Amino acid sequence: MTIPSEVNRSGPYNGNGVTTAFEYQFKIYEPEHLRVILIDTDGGETVLNHQHDFTVTGVADDSGGNALLNVAPVSGQKIVLLRGVPFTQDTDLENQGAYYAETVEVRMDLLTMQIQQLKEQTDRSILADYGQSGLKIANNLDEGDTLMMVGGLLGKGPNSGMIVNAAGYATQAYEARDAAQGHAQNAETSAVETASSAATAAQWSARAQDWAVKLDGVVDGTDHSAKYWATQAYLNGGVPIGTIIDVYGNGATTPPGYLKIIPGLEITTAYPELRTWALANGWSVNGAGNPVFPATDDALFKRQWRASQTLRDAGRAFGSVQADAFQGHWHILENFNNGSAGGTAANPGGSSTPINNKVQNPISDGINGTPRTAAETRPANITVTWFIKAYSAPLDTATVSTAQLVNDVSDVRARVSTLETTRAWEIVDDSGDLSNAAVYTRTGLGAFRQIRISGTIRPIINNAVPCLIVSPDNGLTWINSNYYISASGMIGVSSGYDAGTSSVGAMTPSYRSLSNTYDLNFEGMIFEFNKARAQSKYYTGQAVGVDSGNAYFSLLVGGAHSTSVALNGLRIYMSSGNFSGRLIVEGRKG
Repeated sequence: MTIPSEVNRSGPYNGNGVTTAFEYQFKIYEPEHLRVILIDTDGGETVLNHQHDFTVTGVADDSGGNALLNVAPVSGQKIVLLRGVPFTQDTDLENQGAYYAETVEVRMDLLTMQIQQLKEQTDRSILADYGQSGLKIANNLDEGDTLMMVGGLLGKGPNSGMIVNAAGYATQAYEARDAAQGHAQNAETSAVETASSAATAAQWSARAQDWAVKLDGVVDGTDHSAKYWATQAYLNGGVPIGTIIDVYGNGATTPPGYLKIIPGLEITTAYPELRTWALANGWSVNGAGNPVFPATDDALFKRQWRASQTLRDAGRAFGSVQADAFQGHWHILENFNNGSAGGTAANPGGSSTPINNKVQNPISDGINGTPRTAAETRPANITVTWFIKAYSAPLDTATVSTAQLVNDVSDVRARVSTLETTRAWEIVDDSGDLSNAAVYTRTGLGAFRQIRISGTIRPIINNAVPCLIVSPDNGLTWINSNYYISASGMIGVSSGYDAGTSSVGAMTPSYRSLSNTYDLNFEGMIFEFNKARAQSKYYTGQAVGVDSGNAYFSLLVGGAHSTSVALNGLRIYMSSGNFSGRLIVEGRKG
C-alpha cells in the first residue's frame, strides 16, 4: 500500500436539494477519517457528524469513495470533503517481536496523510517571505477591507468604498481648508474678547453646580451641598442605625427603614448595616453567627446599660433579661395574746389556744387611695410597639414583616438544601431516527456517574444480536470482555428462565436473537459509569420485543469487565449487519 497522490481534498460541490452522494478521490482507513464540511449560503461552515449526518463508502480503497449525506444540501450551499486523520500514533512495535511489513506501511501511510493535511492547511494560509521571521495579522477585519503593513503588523487598510470615494473627499478637503482659514481669522478676533467672560462664567457655573448636587466633600468651606443634606434627610432622617423608637399603635405598619422588634429577632445579612452595628455593640449571636434580640414571652421595660456599674445591680449585663423584683425590706410583726401570762415558742402569748399572726393585705392610709396589687411590680405605663433602625434607605410603598422574613429565609434555606442533594437527569444525546446505521457511538461522558440508555432497535439482518461496549478513553480503545451476563424471565418460552454467558455483547437478551420485522424497546442504566472500578454487571435494565421464534420477553441484562477504570464512552452495534431505530442517552452527575 502506498499514497501515490497528494490529493486529500475534494470539492467544493454545489448543492441542488437532491444529490446526497459526494465523491472523495483519496484513501482513508477509517470512516471517521473523512471530514465533511457544509458551507452555508452566508459563508458559515459546519463540520457534519459521522453516522448522525452522513455515512461513508470506499473505506481503504485507493481511489476513495462517497460521503452519503442524510439530508441533501440545497441550492447555494456547498460541500467540501477533507481527510481528517487524528494527529496521534497508536502503533506499538514490541522489541524483538514479530515484524509485519503491513503494519509499518499503514503507519507510514498515516504519517503521510497527516503531512498532507498540514500542507492542505498551509496552502490556504498567508505566508511571510523567507527573509521575514514571522507575520502577524490584525483580528479586526471586516468584509471588503484591504490589508496594509503598519509597524510590522499586517492590519486593516481602507475598504473598497473608501477607495472609490477618496477622490471626492480630497476635493471637499481642499474647499473646506479655504473656508476654514477665513473662519479661523474671525474666530481669533472673537476669542480674545470672550476669553475673560468665559472664564468667569465657568467659575460661577462650577460653584453653582457644587452647591446644588455635590455629595462627596464640602463646597467652598465647611458646608455640604443642598443635595447632600436632602439625601441624608430622605434616607434616615438623621436617625442612627440601631436606634429604638416607641410607636403608639399595634405595629401593623412598619416605618420605612425600621424593623419591628419581636422576641428572638435574628438580624441576618439581609440587613447588613444593622447586622454590622449589632455585632460591634455586643449583641448575642446564634449558631449561624447572626445577632439575636433577647427571646422572652414578656414585654420588657428599657434600662440603660453601663460598663462596670456598682450601684444597685452590680452584676447586670448588657442584653440580659431581668425578671420583675421588689426591693428588699422588713415588716414588723406584733404578737397579741388573750390575757394569759407566760408563753412558749409555739404559743408566745401564753394562751392555751395558739394565735396565728400574719401580715394582711395592704389597706388605704386614708391619703393615697386604695392600694393596687398585681402579678408584677411596675410603674404606671402605656403600651407601645418598638421598632429598631435597620437600614439607611427609604421604603416608600412597602413594609417589612420580620416574622414573614424569618419564615421566608428558613424556606429558602430548606429549598437550597434540597437542591444541593438532588441531581436531575439531563439529556446528553438524542440520536433522532437512525436508518441503516452501522454503529452508534457517544463519547465525552466522563462527567456523569450514572448513564441511562433507552430507545428502539430493529436489526437489518434477521437473528442479529444487539451489543453494547464501553470505553475509558473516549473511543480510542473499547472494553469487550468475553464474559457477559444476561438473565431474563421469558414469556412464551417453555423453560421460563434462561441464564448464561455470551461473548457477543452486554445487551444480548439471553442468547435470543432479534427478528428484523419487530422493534426491541429497551431501557437500562449503568450505575457507576465514571468510577474507576471493575464491575461484574455494568448495565441493568428491561426490554420488550420479539425474537426470531416470536417469543415475547422482558429481561434484565448486564456485562462484566475486570478493568478498574473510569468510563467515558459507549458504543451500540449489531452482531451482524446494521440497524434502525432511535437512541436516547441521559446522564446524572454526582
